[in-house]
Amino acid sequence: MSKARIDLVPEDQLLPETNFVKEMLGTLPISVQAYAHSPEILKAFMGLEAAIFSAMSIAPGLKGKIGFVVSKANGCNYCAAHAGGMMLKGGMSKSDLVCVLNPESTDNEADEAALAFTRLAVAKSVTDDSMKRLKEHYNAEQIIEIVSVIGFFSWTNHVHDALGLEIEEHYEHLGAHLIEA
Repeated sequence: MSKARIDLVPEDQLLPETNFVKEMLGTLPISVQAYAHSPEILKAFMGLEAAIFSAMSIAPGLKGKIGFVVSKANGCNYCAAHAGGMMLKGGMSKSDLVCVLNPESTDNEADEAALAFTRLAVAKSVTDDSMKRLKEHYNAEQIIEIVSVIGFFSWTNHVHDALGLEIEEHYEHLGAHLIEA
């Protein structure tokens, strides 16, 4: 059983709105059971997550890569296990996941521009030049989506780390959080 620094709301006491999360992921993240102590925050969190991940101006795979880079940079094993684990479940190899963490390691210039920007954003080092490079590949709508994924994962990294969420067995087994550049 996964643990956290606070008691988790039992699965049978969760809001019905959380069912889609379990259906989408195949398992219920303990983060949902933690957030359930505050139904309004849980609803807002799920709404923001749905808005960010249903927006389709950039590919879902790039969102996963961004989430993985942010989570690894912030040292959040829980979120790295989830973001990386979803990519592994989707068919990405562990060696390809290592490449996501290495600057200038992809053969896709647009993805690399987004990942380079992500690294700078996490370090609070975005410059006009880094934004210019991003604009060479992405329009304003896509940039908002990229930055929103960065912000979403930055927020969840800090919240999940503070709550001491332990990685669920399913994601622990995939091992994405153990991958290093």
